[in-house]
Amino acid sequence: MRIAHLADTHLGARQLHRTDEHGRNLREQDIYAAFNAAIELAVDLEPACVIHAGDLFDSYHPPAAAVAVALDGIARLADAAIPLVLIAGNHST
Repeated sequence: MRIAHLADTHLGARQLHRTDEHGRNLREQDIYAAFNAAIELAVDLEPACVIHAGDLFDSYHPPAAAVAVALDGIARLADAAIPLVLIAGNHST
């Protein structure tokens, strides 16, 4: 059985306070890109399931952009018929 494991993605983390030409935080965008790459790799590997072991978001009240990225990733897994198990982390409470 093949299982893909993710943890501590911290979607929505805004650090370094540098922005792109659209005013978006560069670190936040890097985190979204890494999360999307991990989801795409999981879809390519076709595991029996994906386990995200804590801290999907950086805070218990994530920005809308972080929620959108998470929902898009979850939808890509669902479209590929890959179950997702989410475990709460200390940033989730």
